[in-house]
Amino acid sequence: MIRLLTRKDSIKERSGNTEVHDLESKLVVVTDLDGTLLDHSTYSFAPALPALKRLKQEAVPIVFCSSKTSPEIRRIQQEIGVEDPFIFENGGGIWLPARLRGSETEMAIGLPRSELADHLKEIARRHRFEFRSMLEMSDGELADETGLTLEDARLARKRVFSIPFLISSSGIDIKALQDEARSRGLRLTAGGRFFHLMGPYDKGYATRKLRDIYTGYWGSPIKMIGLGDSRNDLEMLREVDVAICIPNPQSRVPLTDEVAWSLVADAPGPRGWNEAIIQVLGNT
Repeated sequence: MIRLLTRKDSIKERSGNTEVHDLESKLVVVTDLDGTLLDHSTYSFAPALPALKRLKQEAVPIVFCSSKTSPEIRRIQQEIGVEDPFIFENGGGIWLPARLRGSETEMAIGLPRSELADHLKEIARRHRFEFRSMLEMSDGELADETGLTLEDARLARKRVFSIPFLISSSGIDIKALQDEARSRGLRLTAGGRFFHLMGPYDKGYATRKLRDIYTGYWGSPIKMIGLGDSRNDLEMLREVDVAICIPNPQSRVPLTDEVAWSLVADAPGPRGWNEAIIQVLGNT
């Protein structure tokens, strides 16, 4: 079951059954992957297949918005059978299929990882903590840490605009690190497993860019449904019309009241994702 929260601008109150039903080709789903569409431990999306099938039948674009790299997401797209735009490396870039831009395009938004690496070393020195970046791990080490296959770990290390890292020191003031990153014009966020250092952009900025692209492509406003499970998704969820919270038992800090939620799923991962999408589409 899904708990539909009491909210002044809930999906029914904002849109109305008839209006949303008329927006079949003007509805866009933007979703996080790990812990949301993909199971946190197994990376399976199998429980979400019924909802995925329905979205495909209704020609609703399914936009992946993830900390994953572009090669990683392309592989997941092939497995699920979608070829819609996607946002990679927490908004560091947007991939667009040829049908939206005339040719396949990868829009760069973020800062190069070499520049980020220098900043991360300096932040660690100033705040006296030890870290291990994903880029320093071997494919095997990353596979052991995350449960990824060796091939998936290889793709995950192909970072261009971000540096995921683990902090091995204890008692670190994460807010102080985030403030330090902000003073350098950077962002530091906490994902499901890793912290992420990136440029002055986020999933929300990339989501706004994608809204503009689709609005121009269709020549009319669109409705966006967003699904996420961690604080790393908050900016994206604040940009969508229907924000759906997927519970994350592994999250360091619960999302609680950070967003005016339209829906909160009772189940984590793809099972909650499936129920939420079916619930929203059932309201249309």
